[in-house]
Amino acid sequence: MARYKITMKEIGRSNIIVSEYIGDVDEAQLIKHYGLNEPDIEWYDIKKID
Repeated sequence: MARYKITMKEIGRSNIIVSEYIGDVDEAQLIKHYGLNEPDIEWYDIKKID
């Protein structure tokens, strides 16, 4: 199983959200799961953790 660190920033908020996900998924599935393509997300970063 793969482990991912997802960092995201919502528009209008000063704090950054950090989450981890463990599972056999690809980047597109993570984007859909976290709603990272929604208009309220200013930016995001996905890193695979070894």
